[in-house]
Amino acid sequence: MVNKNDRRQSQQKYFISNREKLRLHRRAYKAQQQDHSEVCGVSIIDQRGYISFEFLKNYSAQPGRYALRLSDVRSIKRSISQYGKRLLGTFHSHPLSEAIPSLRDRKNGFYRGIELIYDVCGRELKLWQQLSRGRKKILRELPLVLEKRRKPKRRKKGDQQQFCTSSMG
Repeated sequence: MVNKNDRRQSQQKYFISNREKLRLHRRAYKAQQQDHSEVCGVSIIDQRGYISFEFLKNYSAQPGRYALRLSDVRSIKRSISQYGKRLLGTFHSHPLSEAIPSLRDRKNGFYRGIELIYDVCGRELKLWQQLSRGRKKILRELPLVLEKRRKPKRRKKGDQQQFCTSSMG
């Protein structure tokens, strides 16, 4: 039997702005280059369905692993509710592998059943939902839409570029 909340989450579209993806990439790339560590934190969603990231300390000292403290997650959850936002789930990066949950991810991740994974090399984001069906855990990829880049405005032929000039007199 499918839970109504599960069905609602799988039908909803989630959005990521280019700016937010770039912010995630820069932090994840830096961690990857430093010592193959992962970045992690919580995914926050606003009323329009846009996801933002709150980076938290990675308590794991091992490369390619992450560990969050539940107290840090709960603290963020309390602080965002007053702004009309809610905690969607957690996120982390994969420094050297695809954005597919590993067995360790499936066992230890998925706060609130949602995990966003970022593949640093492939620059790919995937949003996953983990559902429990009795003793079985089922993974489902949720729709994630990357905001299209805005093209710079083109100047018309007759337009002249304006310059600021000053004269010292």
